[in-house]
Amino acid sequence: MLAAFLALAASFPDVARAGAFCSFSPRPITLSFGRLGVSNLQGATTTGRFSESCLPGLQTDQIGVCARFGKSAAGGGEFNRAMNDGAGNSIAYGLYHDPQMTVPWLGESETVFLSTPYDTNSGASVQGTVYAKILSATAGLPAGTYTDDISGAAIVADSGYDGVSNACLSGLLSSDAPLLTVAVTLQASCTISASNMVFASAASPAASAQATSRLAVVCTKDTPYEVGLSAGMGAGATATARKMTGPEGRTIGYNLYRDPAHALPWGDAAGFKLSGVGAGGAQTLTVYGLAPAQAMGAPGLYTDTIIVTLTY
Repeated sequence: MLAAFLALAASFPDVARAGAFCSFSPRPITLSFGRLGVSNLQGATTTGRFSESCLPGLQTDQIGVCARFGKSAAGGGEFNRAMNDGAGNSIAYGLYHDPQMTVPWLGESETVFLSTPYDTNSGASVQGTVYAKILSATAGLPAGTYTDDISGAAIVADSGYDGVSNACLSGLLSSDAPLLTVAVTLQASCTISASNMVFASAASPAASAQATSRLAVVCTKDTPYEVGLSAGMGAGATATARKMTGPEGRTIGYNLYRDPAHALPWGDAAGFKLSGVGAGGAQTLTVYGLAPAQAMGAPGLYTDTIIVTLTY
């Protein structure tokens, strides 16, 4: 029986019988886009590398790995995969063979064979790279961590690999744990812009003057924020008594409010800021200005500069 068995084994072609001699790493393969804001989310790229390493002593000319990355656990198809945050929000991405992101790595319909010559005295390793790119992300996404786990998706040549016909042999092992993990952390982020406030020319000190300005706030969805307005540049000005400065250092008093009734002063201290929650798109905030009736200063242009602070 022993002689017959040896004769039968000698008749096989050169095939890697790896078993415990070979190991695949890492498990899982991790593709991390890192921490990104809304403005640089779409089009972001990352890579994940893996290898099959075999120790010396195998009787084979080739070692290899058979890789197949299946469908996304978070949904999507072979071309448009998805990461999600567990609350129904998703970010589309794709897997690719090339760094130019032009050749998609398909799902269960595609198995990729990677091989390399093997030296029985020194062993060998097969290297592979997966490239990933974020394809689309809507402005209304909330901040948080978005992930996708592809389980049991790659078959590693732990038992054998035919380097001649590029075919995985029977008895190959699949990973029971997620073999490919894709992740991105969407950071809470906000931007703000402001328009100028222009009071109409005052012809009489008996009448007050009103004006408005617009602030445009863009924050990630569900991100709380506060907007504060400084006291301005007028000498001795406060959040409840601002001053525009004109010719000869003369001033005109005015104030800024959060409401059209001019009952809620707008400042930069606690209790004087305007609070809001991000909607994922532009939100318009109105600043209401009031210059009450007062003694007329020297004719000319009166100005002030307000610093707008957005905290989130």
